[in-house]
Amino acid sequence: MKKTFILDTNVLLYDPKAIYSFEDNDVIIPIPVIRELDNKKSRSDEVGANARAVIRELQKLRGENGRQIENMPLNEQGGRLSIVKYSGAEKETDQALIDFAKNYSSNSEEVILVTNDQVMQILAEAEKVNNQDFLTDKKGISLEGLLGRSEGISLREEEIGELYQNKCLPYVNQDLIENQYLLVRVDGEPSVKEPSLVKYQHGKLNLLDKKISAHGIHAKNPQQAFLLDACLDKSIQLVSVLGKAGTGKTLLALAAGLYQTIDRQEYDHVIVVRPMVPVGRDIGFLPGEAEEKILPYYEAIFDALSAATEKEIKQPDKAQRRVRELLDLKIIDFQPVTFMRGRSIPRTYFIVDEAQNLTPHELQTVLTRPREGCKIIVTGDPYQVDEPSLDETRNGLVNGTKRLISYSLEESKRRASGERISEELLSDIFTYVPLKVTERSKMARLVAAAWGN
Repeated sequence: MKKTFILDTNVLLYDPKAIYSFEDNDVIIPIPVIRELDNKKSRSDEVGANARAVIRELQKLRGENGRQIENMPLNEQGGRLSIVKYSGAEKETDQALIDFAKNYSSNSEEVILVTNDQVMQILAEAEKVNNQDFLTDKKGISLEGLLGRSEGISLREEEIGELYQNKCLPYVNQDLIENQYLLVRVDGEPSVKEPSLVKYQHGKLNLLDKKISAHGIHAKNPQQAFLLDACLDKSIQLVSVLGKAGTGKTLLALAAGLYQTIDRQEYDHVIVVRPMVPVGRDIGFLPGEAEEKILPYYEAIFDALSAATEKEIKQPDKAQRRVRELLDLKIIDFQPVTFMRGRSIPRTYFIVDEAQNLTPHELQTVLTRPREGCKIIVTGDPYQVDEPSLDETRNGLVNGTKRLISYSLEESKRRASGERISEELLSDIFTYVPLKVTERSKMARLVAAAWGN
């Protein structure tokens, strides 16, 4: 028996194509939701852009359905969408939607209100209304699963010997994605022994250098070595990095970008893209031109840039002048997400920082801007989400990483099964690195431990 899903506004603003996520079931959008979308469509931020995208999608479906707003086909599975009038008294949208769901009758076995608003879920529960949040991006790999990847494998002692002799070892595992980084230990030996570091590529384990560095910044632990290798490997064009505060994700990505732009001249610029989301209380209106308005949101990047430059030059006063020179020459540039829409950028090393404060749609917008010859490092801490409409599992960083890993696993299974592949797999240009160890300072490690991180 079909189910009927009634969508809240926040679901559509989170994913403008959410209506297509309910397979063969019926989807209902009540009129109060349409009005709320109309109220938000004139906003200049991503909320306004998503509201306009939803309205365009509904208009397209209406046009395909003879301008009718009922039983609009959504897919070949039989899913249908209807925009339904709310006949109750005028109320604020949340209560109107709960009342609508409570009183809506259909031929379906179950009517479910879909909302990402946790307070609304509690209110709906109190009124005995079936409800759930938008779950499509929570399926499959868990957040703990993401942070636990690259735990490692064990090999026989003779296999370890062959790995060190040839710098590689044949190894096929369809549960690994291409370019996955692994810790390797000798089978049966204590885990306290220092592991070997490898990268899984084309059915082989390739031995990595533990002492890797870039622009004067050295890896302090195996996961940092993995990240530096991924950032420096020209064949890998997209890197996703999850790590808690102080693990070095931004510093390492920036150091690798400066090295490849200034020393290797493989890229023309380093562009840091960041959402302009304040932590805690908003500081209010900022005076000045666009560049002056965005700079306060990039203080963390200035800190990382100063640290990387000081390590290279080893003289703090000259390092500060070098930072200003890099900025003046546009070798490194800062861009808010809003400025990325519609651009097509060549030969650039991108760092998408604090991606946990982006929606999946915003991240997709940024990831589709670069042309061939670019590289993108997406970094973020899923436990420090400052955007009110997102949480630790529902955000661009986690959603995007899950999607990319799932897609890469499918391609990896095709390759491992022996299926004949006539073209390069798209997953060959992607990898994912979790960072776990706080390296900023002893104080940062103490706080992380005390707060259960």
